Amino acid sequence: MKSKVVYTEETDFMEDAAEEILEGFEDFSLQKNSLAIVFAEDIVDYPELYRYLSSEWDFPVIGCTALGMIMGGRRGFESSGITVMVMTGDECRFAAGITESLTPENHKEYIRECYQKLSNEIDGDEKIVIAYGNCVTENNLVSGDDLLRATDEASGNKPIFGGLASDNLNFQKMRVFYNDRAVENGEVMALIGGDVKPLYRHINSVKRMPSGVTHRITKSERNIVYELDGEPIVDVLTRDNFNVTKGDVLRDYLMNPFIITIDEPDGSRIEAARNLSFVDKEKNCGVFLGFMPEGAVLEFGYADRDYVKSTLKEIMFGMLDEVKKSDYPYHTVLCTSCASRYLVMSSQIDQVAQGYVPELPEGSGFLGFYSYGEFCPVSMAKSSQEYNMFHNFTYVLLAL
Repeated sequence: MKSKVVYTEETDFMEDAAEEILEGFEDFSLQKNSLAIVFAEDIVDYPELYRYLSSEWDFPVIGCTALGMIMGGRRGFESSGITVMVMTGDECRFAAGITESLTPENHKEYIRECYQKLSNEIDGDEKIVIAYGNCVTENNLVSGDDLLRATDEASGNKPIFGGLASDNLNFQKMRVFYNDRAVENGEVMALIGGDVKPLYRHINSVKRMPSGVTHRITKSERNIVYELDGEPIVDVLTRDNFNVTKGDVLRDYLMNPFIITIDEPDGSRIEAARNLSFVDKEKNCGVFLGFMPEGAVLEFGYADRDYVKSTLKEIMFGMLDEVKKSDYPYHTVLCTSCASRYLVMSSQIDQVAQGYVPELPEGSGFLGFYSYGEFCPVSMAKSSQEYNMFHNFTYVLLAL
């Protein structure tokens, strides 16, 4: 599989943006099957952009709005504009589609229908699922974990990579794209089959509080936590000097994510970061962006710039080393990075991207975005099983 990434800063006139994008791909030879991925600033009129791109392209296009875009080449990072990756190959196959608008009642059914249609198109040969989605409803009653689990169930546990669409931190303009459609409360996915060997990695970038205090979740429902250690979570947060004076606290907790440790029945232990998004003082509960099962252990964490930089270096150079040593010709790398990491790095965000771009194999396509939640499989420590996981404050990579 070959790939190339093109960027344009044009966001007002879609005919001009499309012209610049198409010109950027003029020297890129398409093979038998192709797929495009688009990450765009939330002000972009994506359906109009596709109208112009489709005059030249007859292959599927997927993507989503993005707080910031990560790419190879001299740019490294852009907070505005449009980035497009086209991947192409003779021996790989693509099928792409999008759900209708999702609700708590229909999301499982609609995701299953979309997945099954795409799987039939490539005869059940999918090796990896690329998926981008949106949380549904103001209080995230369909969380990123709900979307991931519904996709995991529909796929029969195929590896899923991607994340949640983002915007300019107002949490109101997120959309996912498929061809001429832009959907606010939906999920877009692409199935990739044929001669492809997905290589994926993830790394958590949250530091534990020095106090080492932990709490066990004793009452919860899906992504809603009612009690820690038998006490109302609101009381625990208040005692530990966390902000619970308002309902919508996602912005307040972006720099103070939590660490959850889940013990699986087979003895494996999963650790993930979780962001608190909403506090309901009437019901004495906290709503998180991912599942919070009873019995799991919760710790308070914090964001540290040097630690974020070190974890990025660890995962990037570890992945690149594996790619260089492999007999398989990897030429495409996708990444998803948490929006919280974006805020932590602030003025140094571009320096971070430039730190690894020179190490990419020559001719590689590299594209990613800053997300409100990340999808990537994790390996179970005591078995060979892999588990599709919804992450926060995490950096995930996929090589194809």
